[in-house]
Amino acid sequence: MLNEIETSDSALHPLDNIEAVMKTNNWIFNRMSDDELFVRLGGEEAEYTLYFMWEDRTATLQFCCQYEMDTDEQTRQSIRNAINTLNETLVLGHFTLPEQSGKPTFRHTTLLRGLRSEPHAYLGDLIDLTLSQCERCYQVFKMVTAGQLIQGQALELAMMDTQGRS
Repeated sequence: MLNEIETSDSALHPLDNIEAVMKTNNWIFNRMSDDELFVRLGGEEAEYTLYFMWEDRTATLQFCCQYEMDTDEQTRQSIRNAINTLNETLVLGHFTLPEQSGKPTFRHTTLLRGLRSEPHAYLGDLIDLTLSQCERCYQVFKMVTAGQLIQGQALELAMMDTQGRS
């Protein structure tokens, strides 16, 4: 998904490193402050808004990837149930359904203190892994928001890794 990063300055602010990833992939982003950045992207399955928030005091980077998907009160409990199952399958991070937005969101916070070698590669891998996990889980959220109650074997089928597309 991501192109190679062609810079070697590892002393940059973490969001400067994120900007390098964005620029390398020709993604348009908004740096809202020194410690906040967001970008809207189109994936294979869905549209996403990615948020990056740096906390200097704890040397942590919080990363959120929100589906651009509207939900209603009737489907939110079904989405929460699906999230419980999805979270058991993730390599890192977790899904949540924030009350304020009502949009399924992937969240991950990572410690960056001491990360000196290859921060661009690390942050690029973080973004790539997150987007691939969100793409893999999209069908579950799509089915639930369309009013299809999925659980048990149907949920496992919706989460199954496939080869190719039809």
